[in-house]
Amino acid sequence: MVDKRAIANEELYEKLEREAADITSKMDFEKLAETHKSVIEEIGNCPLSVMNTVEALEEQDCMCIGLSVTRPEAAIADSSRLVIKDIFPTYISAESFLQSAQFKISNSAGDGAAAHGGFDAKQKEGQLAMGLGRENITGVLPLYLFQEHWNVAKRKIQPILGLMCTLDIMGYTSEQFFTVPFTVLMKAASKLQENPTSEVCQRMYGQVENTCIQIIASSATFRANTIESVVKFAYPGDKESTRTSDVVKSVGVLTLQF
Repeated sequence: MVDKRAIANEELYEKLEREAADITSKMDFEKLAETHKSVIEEIGNCPLSVMNTVEALEEQDCMCIGLSVTRPEAAIADSSRLVIKDIFPTYISAESFLQSAQFKISNSAGDGAAAHGGFDAKQKEGQLAMGLGRENITGVLPLYLFQEHWNVAKRKIQPILGLMCTLDIMGYTSEQFFTVPFTVLMKAASKLQENPTSEVCQRMYGQVENTCIQIIASSATFRANTIESVVKFAYPGDKESTRTSDVVKSVGVLTLQF
């Protein structure tokens, strides 16, 4: 399944890279640095590349929030099965994370499970990058920080989602794009519920929520399908199949999408 995706995604990735290069070539970086000064200071510098948000954009890159993830093998076909164990206030650029992941996996014994954790939830926790608080980061989520940043971030997210769900950067599907950010939002909401007065938890929740809003806004078809799924789930009538796991993969994810 992943091999078939890889063939289809090769052309997609090349197209997205061209689009990102074209978009950044038209940006006024000095103006962006001044306009979004507070956001840039809040996010800080990537601990791997030492670039801030605008410097990352100059390199056709974007900033992401750090995650700890595990996955069963079923996550290859159903990305809602990806487990978001934790979310960290460490911000890493997408390319820096992918380069770190490639380095850690290639230097791990066997198939790299020591670095990425493999498909076994009982596997010892991996580490593809290290957070500012020495957290073990095994995934990231590109963020909506401002529109120009999102224009690049939504074109850099595909290989990251593929890696987190399938352990292969070429294993991306559009279903991951419309699902994984909402599983991250569930974790952010859980952390905020546990620490309602924490400014860090409030900030992380807001950043992930804004990202999910942009994802929902990107597809009228997806919005219509979400509403249809919610209506059929709430009022199944005689068709109980509208509530089965093959139709609604995750009630939590569907609720957040709605």
